[in-house]
Amino acid sequence: MVARNHAPLFDAHRDALGLAGARSTAGLSEAEDRAKQENKWTAQIGAKRLTEAERAQRLIQHAELWRGKTENEIARKIERAHLYSFNLSNYRSGLTPEQLAAWRDVAAGWVREKGDEDTLERKFRAIAAASSDRLDELLSGLDPRHTLELDWARQFLAGVSAEDLERYPHLGTLQEIIASQTQAARIPLKQILQPCLRPMRLERDETYRLVTVRLYGKGVQLRNETQGGDLKGSNWFRVEHGDIILSKIDARNGAFGVVPIELDGAIVTNEFPVFRVICPDWRAELLVAILTNPLFYQRFDAMVSGASGRRRVEPTEFLDMEVPDVPAKTQVELGDRLAFLRETIASAKAELEGIEQQLKSLLES
Repeated sequence: MVARNHAPLFDAHRDALGLAGARSTAGLSEAEDRAKQENKWTAQIGAKRLTEAERAQRLIQHAELWRGKTENEIARKIERAHLYSFNLSNYRSGLTPEQLAAWRDVAAGWVREKGDEDTLERKFRAIAAASSDRLDELLSGLDPRHTLELDWARQFLAGVSAEDLERYPHLGTLQEIIASQTQAARIPLKQILQPCLRPMRLERDETYRLVTVRLYGKGVQLRNETQGGDLKGSNWFRVEHGDIILSKIDARNGAFGVVPIELDGAIVTNEFPVFRVICPDWRAELLVAILTNPLFYQRFDAMVSGASGRRRVEPTEFLDMEVPDVPAKTQVELGDRLAFLRETIASAKAELEGIEQQLKSLLES
């Protein structure tokens, strides 16, 4: 039974960041990654390849990078929980009837008390706290018809050691069922997007708006306004409302965005390739939501070129990548829901900032 109270569902997702992560040994924590980077920077300082001021700046950038990762993960999980709660009938997994039957065969090995761990929150907490010898029982009790619960099973199974998989073969069976899940049809990005070049010849006394792309899908924003005489180089390009921009250097950190109407006519360098949606079935906002999902942009780590710290993604490589071929009807539904949620979040943030400003004024009075 799915919990009708949505607050516990959000709490479960919040806890997922810590509890589920504790099972995984593949990734580094923020502290571990910072220690690793500091050791590297110390060696570079000793070799006179880095200054103390540059190290301090890199520490700030490292903290911002991890804060962005955390905020992105929290937002993704909350948004997914929200979509799951209010659109349950359309949020089914892709398991076939045969795969579902195989899952039920594993689940049939245990007698379950009715009402035990019957909400999403209770299920998640029980699995997160379980010892390895109970994991197969609890995971098989998830409903594999629902994408959210199947994703939880995948997430926890990814952290199970090879020894435990051998000791508890039912875990291996569940893992095989998930791995055999039918994948959505894929489409190369070059069938959806085309490069868009609008070269600009800058006038010395003209003022131009420069834009940049924030990490982790946080959008395109104004960097500054500068006179043409102060801009170096000749590779400048105009962008228009609805264009999709990526950062060659930071694409691997989710630096994609759609140009908003207020930045129509701004300019970028060739470090920010510009694309236009050419497939009528695709919406730019939903495509960017896919591109800024970590499951997509983390694939860039295997294809970037250049020296460490200045690795670039080339447009031709980007366009050769594939994304799920989302049906037009589903795009409309997801796109509208995504727009609604983002407007809701923006409104809540604005209201929160207003309250904080009022409190600040009271304290200063």
